[in-house]
Amino acid sequence: MPKKAGCTFCKKARRKAEQSPCPRGKTTGATLEKDGVVLGVGHPVCAPWGFTHGNPIQECPYKDLQSQSRRIYCNIIDAEPIAILDALQKGYDPRGATLHLTGHFWPCRSCEALLLYFNISVHIDSHTATTNPECQHRPNGTAVREKLKQ
Repeated sequence: MPKKAGCTFCKKARRKAEQSPCPRGKTTGATLEKDGVVLGVGHPVCAPWGFTHGNPIQECPYKDLQSQSRRIYCNIIDAEPIAILDALQKGYDPRGATLHLTGHFWPCRSCEALLLYFNISVHIDSHTATTNPECQHRPNGTAVREKLKQ
C-alpha cells in the first residue's frame, strides 16, 4: 500500500525526532509500522566521549567539526535501529514492516543492512528537505537501496 507524503507515520517520526537528546539529531526520526500499527519509534542517541547514551547534551563538544568524522566521536546510535529495538522490546516482530524515516534522504549503510536483515521497507518523508536540508544521505541507487525499494 503506497504511503502518502504527509502520512501520519511521518508526522510521528518528526515528533519523535524532536525528543532526541543529541543537539544535532533533532531532525531525524523513525516510525516502524506494519499493517497500520506502530511497532516502534526512534531518534538518534549519541554519547560523546565522557557522556552516557540517552543523557541530554546541552551543547555538542564536536559541533565545530565540519567533517563527518565527528560521528566517530559521537558514538551515535541511529534512529532506525532504535525504532527496531523499540518494537522488539514491545514484543513485536519487525520483519516485513515499513520504516518511515524523516531527516535523511536515505539510511546509512549499516542501517540499510539491518533493514535488509529484517526485510523492512523504507518510506522517506517528503518533508526531509525542509527538516534537514544539510543531510548528506542522498540516494545513490546502490544494489542494497534498489532491493529496499522492492
